[in-house]
Amino acid sequence: MKQLKLIVLGLALVSVAAPALALGPLDVNADLALNSKYVWRGIVASPDMVIQPAVGVSFLGFGLGVWGNMDTSDYNGTESQFNELDYTLSYGLSLPLVSLGIGLIYYDFVNVDFDDTTELYLSASVGVILSPSLIVYQDIDQFKGAYWEFGIGHGFPLSPTIDLDFSANLGLGSEGYLKGYFGAIPDPEIPNQWSSFTGASMSDFRFGATLPWKAVPFITITPGAFYSTLLGDSKSSAEGYGDDTDAFVYGITASFSF
Repeated sequence: MKQLKLIVLGLALVSVAAPALALGPLDVNADLALNSKYVWRGIVASPDMVIQPAVGVSFLGFGLGVWGNMDTSDYNGTESQFNELDYTLSYGLSLPLVSLGIGLIYYDFVNVDFDDTTELYLSASVGVILSPSLIVYQDIDQFKGAYWEFGIGHGFPLSPTIDLDFSANLGLGSEGYLKGYFGAIPDPEIPNQWSSFTGASMSDFRFGATLPWKAVPFITITPGAFYSTLLGDSKSSAEGYGDDTDAFVYGITASFSF
């Protein structure tokens, strides 16, 4: 039954959208992405093809959205089933040169033996060259840790309907975040022993490019690719567990918005 959450909420959002259009500037958006892997903050959650739909509405800065992940293989024991649904409540404010945001994300892991958790986030971006941004996520449920994401990006218009966009992101995790998601790191001083994280450190890096094409009004088709790698102790920990630490991901997303 939990698989139906995304569909039910999506239908609810769309049903609300029509009458609300008369109230003012309401935006409705929906995405359907097909990606070669599912990589989250440098962690390879699924090494095989995934389907990732999303739907959301926003009104006067307030937003409500849901995002889901469905594996196409049985890597997580959930082939053709949703194994994650993320629900987001947000508010955004645009000022001259600066955009600010605040939100709450509930991570609902369905059909898998993972604990659900909740994060509060704050974001800021500056409308200058390279569009620098910072998002701070604070887990207020399972791990009580924080994750900082620094980003830059730049776009090049190739035609009236096609752009070429580049982005780079650097992640830093607090001690609580690193312990929660990576457990421990191998201790080179003691064979077959592990040591705990003792402070915040760089966690991951990602670089990517997308080619959004505004095919028709309201619809954008975006092929893209990115490279992601874990850093420092996070990488050492993943290697110790035999997990992937580097990933190249490619995919395509169809977006609808009005």
